[in-house]
Amino acid sequence: MPSNCTVFTQLARTTVPAWAGQGRKPTQRQLVAGEPESQNVSTVANGLPASAWRTLTVAGGAQGLRQYQFAALREWKSRAGLPGRACRLFFRRNRDGSALKPYLSNASADASLLILARVSAMRWPVEAELQLGQGETSLDEYEVRSWQGWHHRCSIRPW
Repeated sequence: MPSNCTVFTQLARTTVPAWAGQGRKPTQRQLVAGEPESQNVSTVANGLPASAWRTLTVAGGAQGLRQYQFAALREWKSRAGLPGRACRLFFRRNRDGSALKPYLSNASADASLLILARVSAMRWPVEAELQLGQGETSLDEYEVRSWQGWHHRCSIRPW
């Protein structure tokens, strides 16, 4: 997820404003005065204490074990400045503290940080397999752009 997205780290209350007696009745929810505002995810990450970060090994690589620092917390997605559904926000950074990457997960609350970390590390192998599959079916060269083109291609070169 982009680091400029906003989230609520605490559940904020919302309400529909009272009708003033003129015009249409309000229907859009607003934050209750005094409730916490949404925060940028990079601001949330910078505010985490050092004790929140854990060094985990996510996979083996050609140059040795791939180890990163991870931290996770519960948050609420921000939709139009209002709190949305509850999710888990977790961060990955290099062991020296550089290259922060935020992730948003709808995994259950009992999913461990290690599982979230290993799933986040699976992006490259999945993309590599997709590229391989596209190459084997000639879809990497955009030979098929429509339903008719797909059927024409299958009739020329059957699998």
